[in-house]
Amino acid sequence: MKSSENDNNSERSAERILDLLELTVRSQDPMTLSEITQRSGLSKTTVHRLLKTLCRRGYLIKSPSGRYYCGYMVTQLASLHINSLELQTAALPYLTELHDRLGLTVQFGRIREGKIILLGRVGNITEISHTEIATDNPIYPSSIGKCMLSALSGEELDIILAEKPLERYTASTITDTRAYRVHLWEVRRNGWAIDNCEYLPDRRNIGAPVFDYRSTCVGAVSVSGSIAEISSEKLPAVIEAVKDTGRQISLQLGYPS
Repeated sequence: MKSSENDNNSERSAERILDLLELTVRSQDPMTLSEITQRSGLSKTTVHRLLKTLCRRGYLIKSPSGRYYCGYMVTQLASLHINSLELQTAALPYLTELHDRLGLTVQFGRIREGKIILLGRVGNITEISHTEIATDNPIYPSSIGKCMLSALSGEELDIILAEKPLERYTASTITDTRAYRVHLWEVRRNGWAIDNCEYLPDRRNIGAPVFDYRSTCVGAVSVSGSIAEISSEKLPAVIEAVKDTGRQISLQLGYPS
C-alpha cells in the first residue's frame, strides 16, 4: 500500500513539473512566480519548489527581476533531437542501398556518453527510429566506435582511454592502449575500421566515418556479418562499398567533396 502511494506521489510530481515546464516555455513572455502560480493552479510553495528544481537542472532560468524563461537544457535537447532527425533523413536512402547491394545488416550510429547510439538499422526489417537507441555494445572493439575515436584529438582520446582499461572480449580484442592508438591511427589514415571478431568470435563489422559541413565526424556507417558472409575474399569489396556509403552521406551533410 505504501509503495503504491509513493508511486502515485512520484507520478503527480512528475506531471506537475512537466506542466510548469510546458507552461513557462510556451509563454510568449517570461513569467513571475505569482503569474506561474496563478496559471498552474498549484500552491505557491509547490510552484516555488518545482521551479527551483527546473532552474537547478538548467531547464529554466530565473532572471534578476524574478522572471522565469526557457533554459539552455531545453534548447540543447531539442537541438540533439533535430540533429538526429537530420542525420537519419540524410542516411536512410544510402543505408537501404548498401543493404540491397551487400545483403548484410547495415547500421548508422555514433558515440554519446560512453555508449554506441544507433540512429538507423537496415536488415531484414528496416528500423529507423526517431528516438536514438543506446546499445550495450562496447565502444572500443566496434567499427563505429573506432571511426569516431580515430577522429578525436590526442588530448580527447587520452581522456577517454584513461577512464578504464580496455576489456578483453575475445582472443582478437586489442587490450594494449599503445597498440590501440596505433590501430586508430591506421583507421584514420585508411578511412575505414574493422571489428575483426574482437567483440564476438565469429562476427566481423566494417565501418566508415561520416562527416558534416564542418568536417566534424558525426557518426559512422557499418555493416556486420559472419566470417562466411564477410570472408577474406569478400572483404575488399565490402570495405569499398561501406566507404562509398560514408562518403555519400557526408556529401549530403555538406562535407566538401
